[in-house]
Amino acid sequence: MAQITVTIPDAQAVRVRDAVCTHYGYQATINGAPNPETKAQFVSRKVREFLVSIVRGEEVKAAVNTTSATTAAAVDADFV
Repeated sequence: MAQITVTIPDAQAVRVRDAVCTHYGYQATINGAPNPETKAQFVSRKVREFLVSIVRGEEVKAAVNTTSATTAAAVDADFV
C-alpha cells in the first residue's frame, strides 16, 4: 500500500496532533474506560477519512459531469 507522508516540525507535532484531536472530537475515555485508539491512531484515521472524502467527492463530480454531458448529447441527437 502506498504511503503519503506529511512532515511537521518536531516542535509542532504535539500541537498539531492535539488540534486535530480536538477538532474531530477525540475522547480519552469512552464509557469510563481508556480509549483503545491512541491520539496518533485517531489522527491517522481522520486524515485518511478526509482524503477519502475528497477523492469520493471529486470522482462523483466527474461522474455527474460525464453523465450530464452524455445525456445532453443523447437528447440533442434525438431531436435533430
